[in-house]
Amino acid sequence: MTLIEFWEARLEREAESTAWNTQRKLRSHLNKVLKFEYDVELTDIDLDWLHRFENFMRQTGNKQNTIASTMSSLKSTLQQAVDRDVLQKNPFKKYKIRKSQTFERAIMIEDVKNIEENAERNVYVDAWLFSFYCAGVRIGDICRLYKEQVIGGKKIEYKMHKNGKRVSLPLNPKAQAIAEKWMRAHDGARLFPLIDAHLPRDEEGRQIKRATSRGNAVFKEVVKQLDLPHMSWHAARAAFATYMVRKGTDIDTIRQLLKHSSIVTTQEYLASRSDDQLGDIVSDAMDF
Repeated sequence: MTLIEFWEARLEREAESTAWNTQRKLRSHLNKVLKFEYDVELTDIDLDWLHRFENFMRQTGNKQNTIASTMSSLKSTLQQAVDRDVLQKNPFKKYKIRKSQTFERAIMIEDVKNIEENAERNVYVDAWLFSFYCAGVRIGDICRLYKEQVIGGKKIEYKMHKNGKRVSLPLNPKAQAIAEKWMRAHDGARLFPLIDAHLPRDEEGRQIKRATSRGNAVFKEVVKQLDLPHMSWHAARAAFATYMVRKGTDIDTIRQLLKHSSIVTTQEYLASRSDDQLGDIVSDAMDF
């Protein structure tokens, strides 16, 4: 059996059980393999083949983290082949996936206050702030929230799309104010009018992708106007984590708030802070 045949079968098996964005990513990574060697047999994939595929991606303009993400998808696909007795062993046992460390100054609480006070409060900015106030709720879950999931105006209850975990989260006064505003602002069923209601799975994924892109375009203007380091949907999540570090919150509590399954994920998440930002955290800690 070829790698492509097995990978296509995986996509078909997981069509209903994995998130739309995960399926899209797996399809994108499969296309990279297709461009490299479309008819390679599973049994012909060895350490040399993995290195040649990595070099091919690098030579065709892929950055290191894109290469790492693609290789992670390939590794998991080959492991499924092993688990299904289609392949004897996974060649990734001798291959190390390498990510390049990215350092950026995350948005600090002072930047959040600047956004609160000075940014034009449209649906994208309000949804971004709502994410920050609610412990970094992911953009996909923000888009999917229905008004009926705001319970008594005091908390939200929803199921995380990424892993199916149920969340019940009290709303602080700032989050309550945004929820109340958008409960009244439109007649739609969603809390924020970012995507339509009751969509088929694929269409929901496409609309969330469009909402993400539109929001990021709006955030670029906010960055220019307010002289922020950067701003994106994910930055609200990073800003919340950084704020909790500065408040002295222990890492396991931050893990629980971010809904990470493993504390290792949280450690990697916080390890990507810049030296300037870490210096700010130390300075705050020494202010006694």
